[in-house]
Amino acid sequence: MRINYGKDPRLVSRTKRQRFIEKDLGMLSVVSNLGAMNAQRQFNITGDTIRKSTEKLSSGYKINRAADDAAGLTISEKMRSLIRGMNQGSDNIQDGISVMQIADGALAEVHGMLHRMTELSIKAANGTNTAADRQAIQSEINELSAEITRIGETTTFNTMRILDNGKTEPDVESAAELVKCKSADKGFMGESYKYGGSYYPAAILDFSSLNESKIKQLNDKSFSFVCGFGCGETFKFTFKEGTESGKTADTINSESNGTQHNFYVGTSGISDGAALAQKLYQTVVDNPIGGHSGQYLGGEYVSHAAAFVNLGGGKLAVVQGQSLSTAEQAANYYPVSGSTTMGKMDCSEITNSDENLVNRFRIQCSNIVDDCEYIETYRMNSKVLGVDHVDVSTEGAARGSIIKIERALAKVSEHRSAYGAFQNRLEHSYDNNNNKAENMTAAESRIRDTDMSAEMMKLTTANILSQAGSAMLSQTMQNPQSVLSLLQ
Repeated sequence: MRINYGKDPRLVSRTKRQRFIEKDLGMLSVVSNLGAMNAQRQFNITGDTIRKSTEKLSSGYKINRAADDAAGLTISEKMRSLIRGMNQGSDNIQDGISVMQIADGALAEVHGMLHRMTELSIKAANGTNTAADRQAIQSEINELSAEITRIGETTTFNTMRILDNGKTEPDVESAAELVKCKSADKGFMGESYKYGGSYYPAAILDFSSLNESKIKQLNDKSFSFVCGFGCGETFKFTFKEGTESGKTADTINSESNGTQHNFYVGTSGISDGAALAQKLYQTVVDNPIGGHSGQYLGGEYVSHAAAFVNLGGGKLAVVQGQSLSTAEQAANYYPVSGSTTMGKMDCSEITNSDENLVNRFRIQCSNIVDDCEYIETYRMNSKVLGVDHVDVSTEGAARGSIIKIERALAKVSEHRSAYGAFQNRLEHSYDNNNNKAENMTAAESRIRDTDMSAEMMKLTTANILSQAGSAMLSQTMQNPQSVLSLLQ
């Protein structure tokens, strides 16, 4: 810095020289160097900018902590949750597709066996065959029928049987508290009961195998089961000698944290499993739980989630629907809201319990609870297909078997067509999920990710400013040296 004091600085008075210095440098002080302080502050700001730019460039994110962009971080994390949910949902959908492929592959083999059974039946219907010939044909047909059932019982995905729903048979001889039938959400692998195009979680109590000797030992014994899928209700049946049946009490069931409904069941007239199932059903129907459509307690509407359907043949279905209640009449119905009811469940529509019982799988597609798909697999065995007793011992029986097998072929084709439709639907859902995840990722990237070119430009600018600031800081550190001229 150059200060011009005139032609001969020695002629300029000390006071005038000091005035020139103060005009150019401000108030002179050897304690507070304000120029250096300002240069240092600007240098620190530039250094902080360099640090942040380096952090963003090295991490790839422009939001590394909440302080970088508080609102942007909130939006970004919400989007990340959606993206990860959709990615996991895509994996779930692929699992569902695999279930459909396994089911279709199993039925493809069944198709082949049914075609072979058709050929054999046509061969047996030919009048040139002897009884021994037909017996050989019958043996092969029997093996094919057994293999169809085996495929239905052993076709699994992730250890779950997808073409056979399984059964639980209460053992009435085991103990005083006989058995707790497995709840629907644990023991029945997502079984559903189909009615009117809708599906409701169900548990099947199969008493068909109980013989007369076991029936005679029912007195003073009991069994109970828990209604699954969050129903939280326990039903306990105690058998008493005589004809009286009825509901005794509702108690708090500590095991299920819900209500336990206690019933007495008269054993008079119970001779087999079918009669037992009917008696249990009638006991519940004649003693309604909560009246017609529930009741108001403390101003709140109370309904019950379990309903009973007698499937016949010793089978009792415990169905859980949306606020499903038990009616006084021999039917069940669904309350819509308050005491309003809609159409009764007409049990006469149920023609075949095996066909109505399906596996229904919920495929969760994202972290949105209601964003899901449902796929179904149908029970499949030789009995359901109607080929468990294919008789080709005579020409007439063989001709009848041809018709029977053709019906089975049509049913298998129907199920395979349904599996194919489910698979196509899931594939479209998978593509849509991936599309949503991709576009959501792009939106989240604009909020969270670093724009590398813009950030490099910012870093370059900051580096230049840092070098200039360093030079100016060095210069301002020399300014107090001017004070020495006043002391000369």
